[in-house]
Amino acid sequence: MTDFLWGAATSSHQIEGDNVHNDWWAWEEQGRTEGGARSGKATDHWKRFHEDLKLAADLGLNSYRFSVEWSRLEPSDGTWDESPLDWYEALVGECEKLGLLPMRTLHHFTSPKWFADRGGFTAADAPDRFAEYATRVVARLGARVPLWCTLNEPMVLVGGSYLGTFMPPGKFSPRMASQACHGLLRSHVKAYDIIHRDARFRARTGPWASRPVQV
Repeated sequence: MTDFLWGAATSSHQIEGDNVHNDWWAWEEQGRTEGGARSGKATDHWKRFHEDLKLAADLGLNSYRFSVEWSRLEPSDGTWDESPLDWYEALVGECEKLGLLPMRTLHHFTSPKWFADRGGFTAADAPDRFAEYATRVVARLGARVPLWCTLNEPMVLVGGSYLGTFMPPGKFSPRMASQACHGLLRSHVKAYDIIHRDARFRARTGPWASRPVQV
């Protein structure tokens, strides 16, 4: 892949609307956001993605990074609903039609509330639970998405959750921050391996998989 990519990035919770099963929705309901702001319908991207992507293409962009909302696929512990992946597949299809190279983010700051309630990425089995989710997403989208982001800015998540307390769960704890770092790194490795195994299985050029860092 040699062509320069000029694109934009979004987060599922910030644009889709009605992500009622994640930790940020609960955080908003508790009044923990600045000024009591709530995401609500957000930009209603769930219904308006066709026109949103058309705007991106009209700006001259040739790539688009967007995230899957884990809590839509696994709204409660062990209960899976893969029907939202139909929507994400349609999103990829629209990108292809408009000449936008799709890049998929597996985790962009939000987690299912059940996952957060049991410790999030500080839990010992967090990497395995994240891997279960990643496996389902990659199985459906791996053949059409060449670029993958496993975890968006993991150190922002750690800092905001366990050092700065401006992101859920908002618990100041250097010990938990360390545990979360370890859990996130292990989760990245597992997801990376899942993505690349899928690429080899499909006998195609391996995808790029990485994790953005805050600079």
